Amino acid sequence: MNFIRFLLFLIIGLLTRLMTMGQDTLLTRDFLAEQVVPISSVSPSEMATDDLSFLKQELEGVSVVMLGEQSHGDGASFLAKTRLIRYLHEEMDFDVLVFESGLMDCNRVWNAIRAGADSLGVFDLGLFPVWTQSEQVAPLMQYVLDQAKSTDPLILAGFDIQPTGSAMPMARRLGELKDFLKAHITAFNEEDYPTFFGLMANPQMAMRQKPDAGQKALFAEEVRKMEQAILASASGAEAHIVARAVRNLKQTFDLFWHADLRKPGNTPHVFNLRDKGMAENMTLLREHIYPGKKMIVWGANTHLGYGRGFLGGFDGRDTADPGMVPMGQYLKIDLRDELYTISFTSYEGKVGSMRGDVFDIPAAAEGTLEEKLSHLPVDQGFLSLKAPLFNDARFATRMYGHSEMTGRWSKMTDAVFYIKTMTESTKR
Repeated sequence: MNFIRFLLFLIIGLLTRLMTMGQDTLLTRDFLAEQVVPISSVSPSEMATDDLSFLKQELEGVSVVMLGEQSHGDGASFLAKTRLIRYLHEEMDFDVLVFESGLMDCNRVWNAIRAGADSLGVFDLGLFPVWTQSEQVAPLMQYVLDQAKSTDPLILAGFDIQPTGSAMPMARRLGELKDFLKAHITAFNEEDYPTFFGLMANPQMAMRQKPDAGQKALFAEEVRKMEQAILASASGAEAHIVARAVRNLKQTFDLFWHADLRKPGNTPHVFNLRDKGMAENMTLLREHIYPGKKMIVWGANTHLGYGRGFLGGFDGRDTADPGMVPMGQYLKIDLRDELYTISFTSYEGKVGSMRGDVFDIPAAAEGTLEEKLSHLPVDQGFLSLKAPLFNDARFATRMYGHSEMTGRWSKMTDAVFYIKTMTESTKR
């Protein structure tokens, strides 16, 4: 028995060693130097584009490019994404920018811009403040405003199910919805939807005080009836967006009613409601609102990636939300090679916060992709994971929340945008 146990330990040790050797062999300096495309600058003011021209071949046949971020306080990533967006719009005919913010809320912003709004404050009607209040996102917002006055606008849209926009209190949103319903549904009567409007009167309290099963059933039925009434009485993109926004409100309530907000890992199946709803919103935008248009998506790496089942811990640490099914998973199943996800990552630096706090990001652990890349003479670079050697290879990176995790990353994202030193998002 002891001999058999010894053999098992020996075999396990050899397999572990072989796996480690495989990672070390893959992530050698010479190999990475051959694969990484140096990027000259992350600055949106950089007008030369020769260093980005490889994207025309890399993204051939792609209709949706998703640009992630490790956290929502990564200033250098915001700048780099802005530069990429300008290139994708001006050189590759990507004409819709879809933010991780409310579907109806971003549509509100775009309608205001089309009507002549030309100040950065208009974005507070719809986008999350982590971006509208960031100095590093301001060049992108100004670019959207400037392009809106041209013959080649960059359309703004949103894919989140949550109501967003700091300049839109819930009472104003509710009034906006009622105005639409009164204008488009014949003989609209608020009293036909008592549970819906009762919950909407004080949504914060309603989310904290969970209704009983009977109220939840009534709420679901009223949402279904309202959705059907909107689509039966009104036509066009606006009707589709408002009807879906009503459904999104129910999805948001379901999320807050059932999720463990203190320990999200306890209820990943509930948080999946948000990602599934976001994927459904992306499909609506692609098929009904902006059919035929190529799209750029802005959001977190964790939402835009796919294949979470290939994710693992690092040095024995558990991975976050192992049961999460991200939005990118749903879209990858539908779009396949038409979808291309670029995940941003960094070796060290600083990250900001909405409160203005700045936090240090320690240097990435030895053996991670970021640590290996830090030895190359590049401040930022692009690494496609299409090379056959990456297929099925398991290695460690810190793309999700600046935390080291192992994974078969070529099955979770299509490329890595590496920034050696992250700089924080600062309040404008």
